[in-house]
Amino acid sequence: MLNTGDFTLLFWDDNYLSRWNNCRRGIGQPQLVPEATLEEPGFWLGSGYPTAFKHESGVWRILYNGKSVVPEEQPDSYALVAESDDGIHWEKPDLTDRVPLPDRRYPNQVLRKSEDFHQWDCYFDERAEDPNERVKGFAVGKGNQLWTSPEGLNWTRVEGVEWRKHSPDPPSTAYWNHVRDCYVISARPAPHAHPRRVALSETKDFRTYSEPELVLATDALDTPLAEIYGMVAFPYADKFVGLVWIYHTDPVPLVKYWGGKTDCQLAYSYNGWHFNRSIREPFIPNAEQGEYGAGTMRPHSLVVDDDNQIRIYSSASKLEHGYHINPHVGPKRLERGPAGEGNDTGALLMHKLRLDGFYYVESCFGPGMIGTRSLYWQGGEARFNIQSGLETRVQVTDPTGEVIEGYSYADCQPFTGDALDWTPRWSGGRGLTSFTGQAIRLEIEMNNARIYAIRGDFLPLSGRELRTFMDRGEKPIPRPGF
Repeated sequence: MLNTGDFTLLFWDDNYLSRWNNCRRGIGQPQLVPEATLEEPGFWLGSGYPTAFKHESGVWRILYNGKSVVPEEQPDSYALVAESDDGIHWEKPDLTDRVPLPDRRYPNQVLRKSEDFHQWDCYFDERAEDPNERVKGFAVGKGNQLWTSPEGLNWTRVEGVEWRKHSPDPPSTAYWNHVRDCYVISARPAPHAHPRRVALSETKDFRTYSEPELVLATDALDTPLAEIYGMVAFPYADKFVGLVWIYHTDPVPLVKYWGGKTDCQLAYSYNGWHFNRSIREPFIPNAEQGEYGAGTMRPHSLVVDDDNQIRIYSSASKLEHGYHINPHVGPKRLERGPAGEGNDTGALLMHKLRLDGFYYVESCFGPGMIGTRSLYWQGGEARFNIQSGLETRVQVTDPTGEVIEGYSYADCQPFTGDALDWTPRWSGGRGLTSFTGQAIRLEIEMNNARIYAIRGDFLPLSGRELRTFMDRGEKPIPRPGF
């Protein structure tokens, strides 16, 4: 894994910037990995809500919902698993001998159907103190059940625990919040199913939970009558990123269910509780008609792999919302009934994204420039995640903007190429270590270039913190979440 340093400056807003000239902010576009597509005959996986992780044994596992579409059955959901050596090429294991289930229907089934759950979401908890609870399962059905497992195969229900009093539809996911020192559960604010919004609650032990608080809903900048179908969130560097499912609904029916597409936009947070949305463009857009994702695109799992690439695992459908129930009826409003044979309309997908590639700043129409706020430099060098078609240079200024001698653009050794951790150097091989304990600013001049992140052992300074440091020499105190 790439050394992410003590602070990561990302470009999803201007919070840490003080100068900007001839640049634009863009949003990343994850690339589909076709060979990672997981289909399963007899099941619709458009609401699969996959959770992928690499087990300590080296085996990749992906846990997901499978909704039966066998014509003679009602569309019941089953808890399923697939395994892989690389997290891309999946196989369905036969667990008949490894995981005894009294009413097993399918070889790769991991929970008894008699538990009567509607759907489930899972969370791979790297911090779990009890190795037997490394994986959590949030089931919706007869009570909102909590299940735990050491490896995603053998599961135990935690008796007497309901993670929510009511039963919202998924996604219902968890993540560790280092700012609040607790786990956070993201789910709809049930029992009100409509409009679909995002609520968060807290837990330290997965046994007791705070009351949900509404944190995110659509607004006037979204398409008319859109709803947030759900949001899955993840710690990223020292911040948080949210994958927001925007449901572009059919405005005709009084109850929004039949029809409408779902794509994915981005949200971000400094404290893992208050989320912001910026560019209202799809991060993972709908696919072309007839392809998985043309109807719904629901990313659910984010993993940074050993090659420092971000993997995003999703459930996706070819048809619009609700049409999987009986795709043979035709292009009209459908009624619930026996499922057809349209199991090929839903699958699990994987996209890859450059490290830090959620947002970027790029130069426009020739050279562009951005400059940071004052930074308290604690030591070491800066590392830039950057693509540069022509020369990119960095200069160092004092807090007033005065260029420091020997650290101008002219003194900087230019960079051209693609790097996750380019370290700027100036004449004589000088770096930034010499500024340890000082307040400086960085200015980046780029041409035909994109910059994704700046990493280093530094603290951005507010105006008050800068004055206090310059006047009295008081070092800033790190404030996670700001």
